[in-house]
Amino acid sequence: HRVKAGAAKRGVLSRGKPEPGTLRPLRLRGKTNNIVFLSEPQLLEDFDFCNPEATPAQVERSLTFDIPAKKAEDAKDFSGFAMWTRLVIDEDHAVEVRGQKVTSHWAYVVALMADEPMPVPAPSSLTLKAGVDYSASPVRYSFETVVPV
Repeated sequence: HRVKAGAAKRGVLSRGKPEPGTLRPLRLRGKTNNIVFLSEPQLLEDFDFCNPEATPAQVERSLTFDIPAKKAEDAKDFSGFAMWTRLVIDEDHAVEVRGQKVTSHWAYVVALMADEPMPVPAPSSLTLKAGVDYSASPVRYSFETVVPV
């Protein structure tokens, strides 16, 4: 992975511990140029810091990402799914990692889907099956996808 090699040089592999047989996620600076988005972002997690009891202990989501034909060249080197924080303060204010122009402690987390980049046909779709277990300490995430051929 081009992104994995660059991340390792900068010491930005995730501090989290992967489950046996899974890949360690990467952390990349918010102002990185090492990520190419193949599709529009979607919401993975949504919780209210003022009312944490309203969030179920376990959440499962299935997200489908459509990859347009215009992304065919970039899709030849699919590594995984990028996630980032978007903290909504109120209706008019939010803090978001994506598009940051300066370095901060906020980062992208990339869930790698294989040991090596994989080609994804474009146009096509990728479905991410994601699980979040808030009852675990630390919170546990699981991700699964099938890459079309």
